[in-house]
Amino acid sequence: MINKVVFITFIIVSQLFAQSHKFKREEENLLKGNSLCFSEIHSIPSGSVNHVYFTYRISFARLVFIKSDDKYSASFTFSIEVTDSASKNIVRQIQNKSIFIDTFNETVNKNNYYQGIISFYLKDGSYKILPFLTDLNTGHEVKFLVKRLDVQNKNKSDIISPLVIKSTLATCKINKYFELSNFSESLPFSQTRYGLLIPCIDTTLESIFVVIKNNLDTVFNSKVYDNFKSKINLRECNDKIILGDETSLPVTKNFVIPEINNKLMEGNAEIIVSRDKSSKQSKIFHMRVLWINKPVSLLSPEGAIKMLKFIEKDSVITKMLYSDSKDYQKVLFQFWNNIGSIPGTTFNPLMEEYYTRIDYADKTFALFSGKSGIETDRGKIYIKFGKPQKITRDSNRDGKVVETWIYNNPKKKFVFIDNDGSGNFILRD
Repeated sequence: MINKVVFITFIIVSQLFAQSHKFKREEENLLKGNSLCFSEIHSIPSGSVNHVYFTYRISFARLVFIKSDDKYSASFTFSIEVTDSASKNIVRQIQNKSIFIDTFNETVNKNNYYQGIISFYLKDGSYKILPFLTDLNTGHEVKFLVKRLDVQNKNKSDIISPLVIKSTLATCKINKYFELSNFSESLPFSQTRYGLLIPCIDTTLESIFVVIKNNLDTVFNSKVYDNFKSKINLRECNDKIILGDETSLPVTKNFVIPEINNKLMEGNAEIIVSRDKSSKQSKIFHMRVLWINKPVSLLSPEGAIKMLKFIEKDSVITKMLYSDSKDYQKVLFQFWNNIGSIPGTTFNPLMEEYYTRIDYADKTFALFSGKSGIETDRGKIYIKFGKPQKITRDSNRDGKVVETWIYNNPKKKFVFIDNDGSGNFILRD
């Protein structure tokens, strides 16, 4: 996690064109740093109508917190408006929410989220959903992307859109439930394991056949047997959205593909589901594989290769840059996988750690003179060694500020001196 005020511990792109305008717009928003608000829509057939769930996820960093006594509080309203194809208002719901937390650091951490859910019923048809949030501490309104929804009462053989779930079950009271990922219906490119849950209305199915293509490469092509029967009901529990049970909804047979994001790279995912391998009828679902809160220094593969200068020889970097520019991302991942990777997953935490350090150093150690934080002595040491176990500040006999960084593993000590009072701490030899 990145902390905006203190040193913290870090965990050790070209994107292909989106397959639809919707994916492109959402990805552009994420790459511009707007990965602080997410929303999803899920529709479950229920008799003659469809039970629709609108879920949302809001980063604490998107809200304004006010301190009162020993607590920090944020308040907001979240509302949605649903209109039909004739622009007639069908649904309008408003929720008032408040958050109370103990420390300032939590309020500015963009990896801390509040999650909520709004549910309603819709008849078959085409709809437009406009969600927006109002921060009550500032009065500022945040509009989400307009979403379009086509709902149609399914027949017995139909397969419902897959849900992205965490592979680790969540505890609600004393029971265990699947947890919705809730990242705008995307598959997170992450060290955290995520899977797919595919509900089917036909509860007699023993298996389904699934093909998953990632950037045109087939990464999964198999029958899926793992399943359970349940009534899919999304609800809030302990700041999570879980897949609970609801008596008013029909039972579905839900097939599970666990930890599928381990096989995927950023980009497009196409999920093709059929009753069996020989079936000529199949349903195709499109998703994006997105690196949520991707380090800014990784958004340009060419720039990311150049940033290896802090740990690699110029000759190695030059050789990497001689590759075709369209292959820069592939070359970059190969470099990091040669250093160290986790078997069975495409995500490399060492790579994430390195570029997260670069982002932190660039922001934290930048000088008023305009010098980039990564070019300062403190920035360079931070990129190489991460957060020190101990930092002290004193004045020397000349009245200069001296900052000492102490590392335990490996055992090192670095002393920096601010010679001119400008905040430019120079590493002492």
